[in-house]
Amino acid sequence: MKDHNRRLQNDASHRTGSAIAWAVLFGVAPVFCIGVQARQGAAPINEAALPVRQAWLISVPLPITESVAAQINQQISRIAGEATAVVAADQRPVMVLEFDTSSSATGQGSNLGSCLDIAMLLTDSRMQGIQSVAYIPRSRGAHIENEDGLPSSRLQGHAVLVALACNEIAMHEDSAIGRAGADIRGDTALEAAVYRNIAGRRQSIPLPVVIAMVDSSRELHQVETEDGVVFADQDELARLDTAGRVINSTTLGKGGELPVFTSRSLQQMQLVRLRVGTREDLAARLKIDPASIEGNPAAGGEWHSAQLPLGNFVDSREVEWSLRMLNNHLNTHPETNLIVVRFNCPGGEMDACLRLARVLAELDSARIRTVAFIETAAGGSASLIATACDQIIMADAATLGGPDIAAPGANALADSRPLIKLVAESVPRDWSVPMGLVDPDLDVMKYRNRVTGEIRLLCEEERLLMADSDQWVSMGGVDLTSPLKAGEALDLALARSTVTDFDQFRKFFQLSESPVELEPSKTDVWIENFARFMATPMIAAWLLFGAVFLLSTEMSNPGIGLPGFLGSLCLMLFFWSQYLDGNANWLEILLFGVGAVFIVLEVFVLPGFGVFGVGGLILIVVSIVLASQTFIFPRNSEELARMPVSLSMVLAASGGFFAAVFFLRKYVTTLPILRRIMLDPRSNDESISPALRDQKEALAKRDHLLRRTGKTTTPLVPAGKAQIGNELVDVITDGRMVERGTLIRVVQVLGNRVIVEPETSEPLVS
Repeated sequence: MKDHNRRLQNDASHRTGSAIAWAVLFGVAPVFCIGVQARQGAAPINEAALPVRQAWLISVPLPITESVAAQINQQISRIAGEATAVVAADQRPVMVLEFDTSSSATGQGSNLGSCLDIAMLLTDSRMQGIQSVAYIPRSRGAHIENEDGLPSSRLQGHAVLVALACNEIAMHEDSAIGRAGADIRGDTALEAAVYRNIAGRRQSIPLPVVIAMVDSSRELHQVETEDGVVFADQDELARLDTAGRVINSTTLGKGGELPVFTSRSLQQMQLVRLRVGTREDLAARLKIDPASIEGNPAAGGEWHSAQLPLGNFVDSREVEWSLRMLNNHLNTHPETNLIVVRFNCPGGEMDACLRLARVLAELDSARIRTVAFIETAAGGSASLIATACDQIIMADAATLGGPDIAAPGANALADSRPLIKLVAESVPRDWSVPMGLVDPDLDVMKYRNRVTGEIRLLCEEERLLMADSDQWVSMGGVDLTSPLKAGEALDLALARSTVTDFDQFRKFFQLSESPVELEPSKTDVWIENFARFMATPMIAAWLLFGAVFLLSTEMSNPGIGLPGFLGSLCLMLFFWSQYLDGNANWLEILLFGVGAVFIVLEVFVLPGFGVFGVGGLILIVVSIVLASQTFIFPRNSEELARMPVSLSMVLAASGGFFAAVFFLRKYVTTLPILRRIMLDPRSNDESISPALRDQKEALAKRDHLLRRTGKTTTPLVPAGKAQIGNELVDVITDGRMVERGTLIRVVQVLGNRVIVEPETSEPLVS
């Protein structure tokens, strides 16, 4: 296998060298000019008046390897054959190459020869009638990196060569491009010649900018001259300065490093025109049908579909089982590329709906398309799940949004806003719409971009965060407080289409048969019913009562016995049933475990009953309460009504403890917790009457006990009781702890204060 891989690498290297040599020797003559005039701003084009054009989307996996290049070239050739010949430039078919940064890939590690093969095809004469656009999207979960302050959604390595071969580069607002020579080791002359060749053919990016991304020895400067702004390296800057043409200059790339340019910086340099927020935004700017660049996971094949039905009310229990069924199906049927979420629910729990919405939004849309089919209603918080899908299809009589059955309070909405934004970004979708569907106080407006003509639904907060916020003109408010009918959702572009019933929905996606309905197996059904029975408040309370009672019994006689086994089993059943019921999670289980460890430390390791004991007890109480409910603090009347049930679980656990103490009061001093704070008043000598024992303990003089030996009848912590001869005496050590039943010797008597030490110890006094 290693030899085979080595041969593939050698073949790839050979082909790379051949392709580079061919491009340098027989390609279009490289352009070696240093200064290139920057494009000046043009008057805005009324793109809204342009007709919709043909368009295709090609997803480019990263890094680009030989097999990836073969696949991409095949798709480009097919599109070149399908494209309709047109004369007008503004009606040319559009081919969008979207670089797949969904897994935070950047393109580094791409094979130069493979990238050159794609670049040569893109610049071939056969592609003259097609507008090729390289699109660098925002990766899922993208963030600003701490080490360089640049977006993690970036294109670098030799994959940059493919972008340079396109007619135009489009970039997400949070993306970047650069470091094309990140994989180059040693002399860069040959690679720089290849980039000059491809960039010279397109001239979309000035050559000095391109070479700076490839050759770290070249500096990059933006120079203002009398004739305009040019980009130059250090040699050209010196020549312009000598000629007295430099008015001002800015260093964009220092020698010894490969620069990375954000979409904002390239837009400011007027090198990138298409800086967008979503794929729909890109479609509007290119004047193409957004559906044409959605990507089709079933391209070249057929749909392998499954449907996930949602009931009348989406709660944590239903979401838990829905996720279990979805994960099981995707694991056992990896070919699945269409998930249909079927809605017949007027509302749901906010937290539960957001949990399912986040999972659906994070599915790779290039591999699995999620479609919300609203059969009757997707109201309240359930609408968040619908807007997390790639598409929304509604039955003619269906509705979207509207008041929830259990309306969340203001605090709940405020807490959920960051997660709603995160889900919307993952789709991607403007977050104002899903937020407006659940928050009646949020004012959502319809805005139109005065330059591009694009229509978007935004709240004022989201609009102000946009880079071109001043270009959006309000067209009036949108009422999202009432349920949206299918026609209204279609007019607002929230729904992709409307159908009469599910059979027509199948025809819309050309499904030969109904999608497989996700449902639990017979075993899962039995487990679910058993778990629901165990999670009922009455049974759960008895489980906690029995667990604490049995474990307390076990602690009275340490060792692995039947009470300990049964108590642990009750405890396991309680948390397991609450977990499957959607109430408990790993947090509650962890809190209970840490609390139990703290109490054990307090009992067996640390003296007294202090911070660890009290803290452990609090953690256990909190874990029981949280495991009995889906919320932390009650935020509405329904959650407030649930609180007595949660508190009753704590009472059940407390009842188990006190019941154990009551029934085992004869052995109360053997309980590890209580024997630390209670002393056994009994004497081992039953012949001594209580009256005589009290008389002896009342004596002030204890000198006769000096140097006598005895045995402790209680633990000395450090005070306690010891049997010395026929007397039960209050004794104390020098501070050390002595276990019960230990032989001791009296070393000092001060009045009625008797100081002892273990018989085997060194004397305390001489």
